[in-house]
Amino acid sequence: MRVTTNRIVQSLVFVGLGLTVLYSFRGQPTSKVNRPKPQAWEIAFEQPFELARPFSDGLAVIRTGGKYGYIDKTGRVVIEPQFNSAEDFSDGMASITIKEKEGYINQLGELVVKPMFEQAFDFSEGLGQVDPGPRRVGYIDKTGKMVINARADSAMQFSEGLAAVSAGPRGESPYNYIDQTGKIVMTTQFTQVMPFSEGLACVRIEPEPRSNRGWGFIDRTGQVVIPPQFDAVGDKFSDGLVKVQVGRKWGYIDKTGKMIIGARFDEADDFSEGFALVKVLGTYGFIDKNGQYIVEPRFTYASAFSEGLAAVCEQGKFGYIDRTGKFLIEPQFESADSFSEGLALVALDGRAVYIKLRKHAQATAAHNRGGTQWHRQDNFCS
Repeated sequence: MRVTTNRIVQSLVFVGLGLTVLYSFRGQPTSKVNRPKPQAWEIAFEQPFELARPFSDGLAVIRTGGKYGYIDKTGRVVIEPQFNSAEDFSDGMASITIKEKEGYINQLGELVVKPMFEQAFDFSEGLGQVDPGPRRVGYIDKTGKMVINARADSAMQFSEGLAAVSAGPRGESPYNYIDQTGKIVMTTQFTQVMPFSEGLACVRIEPEPRSNRGWGFIDRTGQVVIPPQFDAVGDKFSDGLVKVQVGRKWGYIDKTGKMIIGARFDEADDFSEGFALVKVLGTYGFIDKNGQYIVEPRFTYASAFSEGLAAVCEQGKFGYIDRTGKFLIEPQFESADSFSEGLALVALDGRAVYIKLRKHAQATAAHNRGGTQWHRQDNFCS
């Protein structure tokens, strides 16, 4: 998924495979005596494409013969490879490229907005941000109608009903926030801003004296509610907390600006499903919202929790732990994505397949989480 803002820090989530080979699995019979623990996973289907991605809105992007298309959760190609590039579905729409112009298809593969834009970003809250040409960023609805005229030089996706737009070059002109009718509802003097999350937006504040400059937060009236005091911040609040950098260490504040978890981590991720991925002295672990370790740092690589599981690397192999920190799937893969919509893309013996949890493992994962997601980047550990 593409975003239109400069990220403050890179996410720790490790995503994206793009492997090209097949893998088949045959279960081996076992005796009833000393029967081993039932395997938690099984192959959903083989992945024979040049590239494949996790599922979003029930479909996954694949590439074959240099062209992009989509498969369903049985591995069946449902939208034939025909595009020069393709993005994940979001809000029922996906951006595609034909002959260097971008447009949108629906989940039936129908071209609902013909390719005519220099850039076409993910739909968010019913609107898609598009760039028809230099300094003409605007927003369309799902019929392709331009509902907010393309007049901004720089713009962001809608979040919580608002989007930040700037009439001048990025980082030089101040941003204002518009509503979904295009009306300016908040003017600011900030040249670096982020979308709203949980009622607050991160902004770069540069008052005098220079010693007070840094990242802080505004509310929906534009009032600074958390003063500039941080060297860097996360993209958004999650579960009421956001990561912040003080000096070279990361911690977490709440929406009042109170430091809830002290800045003691070398790297930190957003909270996901109640836990956050952190890095200390070169290894990754997980903390809860009190800052207590639920999994002590010991992994070479790890991803955030998704669907009750986190992909982790131990001794050169990937597996999946549950929210208790125990391995539900023992380390055995050369690479592994997070679970998304019940499936995960993994590499085993140099071959790529989608796997799913067996029923008993699904029940275990659901119980451990109390009931009841790649912009492409290779994911290997050593």
